[in-house]
Amino acid sequence: MSENDKYASSFEEAVNKSKIPTNSLKAVTLILPKSGCTGCISSAEQFVKDNISRYSDFLTVILTDAVSIKVVKVKFTEIIDLPNVIIDEENHFYQAPLWSLYPTVIYWNDNSKIESIEYVSPNTPDAIFNLEQKLLELSQFNNSN
Repeated sequence: MSENDKYASSFEEAVNKSKIPTNSLKAVTLILPKSGCTGCISSAEQFVKDNISRYSDFLTVILTDAVSIKVVKVKFTEIIDLPNVIIDEENHFYQAPLWSLYPTVIYWNDNSKIESIEYVSPNTPDAIFNLEQKLLELSQFNNSN
């Protein structure tokens, strides 16, 4: 079993445990932990706040590692009620092997299989740029059809 398959299996298990409707998941999923690499998380949070509405048809954001749901709701007040923003209240997405110090971007293919996984980390400084490019590509493709 490949690493992507193991990750996909754990992701599917977390989705089932958290009772997230699978049809709410989009072409790209961003798992955003509350703690870890501060700069990495901050840049991903800012990207989400700035772009979540524009890319709502293609991006699902899962907020995890929440010590306090109230703090998460205050921090993300302007986007918390969007249907593509999910609070992982029981931290199902913050358990091995899904757990990471870094925001995790999961790109899905048309068959709902993981195409690739990229971490927003110091080792991948282009991760947010790559995310935006993929979302832009998806939105342009969607607009041309």
